[in-house]
Amino acid sequence: MGLFNNLFGSMDAAAKAVREKAAADASPDTPMPFGFKTSWLCIKEDSPETVIKKLGLKDPIVSGWKFAFEHCDHGMFVSPVLDGFVLVVGWGTDIITEDPARLDEVGAMFPEVQYFASHRVVDYAAWVKYENGVKIRAYGYCGDMGVLVNEGDPTGEETELGFVNFLPDNEADWDKYDTPDEDTVVMIAAAWGIDTLKMDKYPASTGFYCKY
Repeated sequence: MGLFNNLFGSMDAAAKAVREKAAADASPDTPMPFGFKTSWLCIKEDSPETVIKKLGLKDPIVSGWKFAFEHCDHGMFVSPVLDGFVLVVGWGTDIITEDPARLDEVGAMFPEVQYFASHRVVDYAAWVKYENGVKIRAYGYCGDMGVLVNEGDPTGEETELGFVNFLPDNEADWDKYDTPDEDTVVMIAAAWGIDTLKMDKYPASTGFYCKY
């Protein structure tokens, strides 16, 4: 037990040190681009504080973008309102396979919820959209597992982007279909609301760094 106590004690100490530094480094800075090898929510809401409360995120601290992104291993970042949306960066990396019911719960909490994730190493790409609590679209793919979820018809934005021939299920002839990648994910995110690769168009700001 001593070994485990020491291990968890070290982890707690590291997380505490990160949060203390966050509290001391809370100056507004230019929003940072992201979208690859990460996951995030894009929520239609007029207050990051409301998002934090409804999601049950712990110990929010005002934080700049650079600091939060450099310490994502210990927490997640809740953005200010951007074009009517609040971003929660680092939320739900494995939720498509580990706890899809929780994603449905979150989808029912707000007028609109979008979820995105990608990881190039395992060819993972996922995007989900809820409107008024209803899941209107969900697609997830992983290289070694195939199609994880495919619900609803492609949205108009997906169609306009030409994303209409993705593998429908694992029984289909793979040679006849396309598979998505990390670029697919950020392109759909941009079409649905926020272009995460062009964040520097927004003014300097702070958000909230929260514990997992």
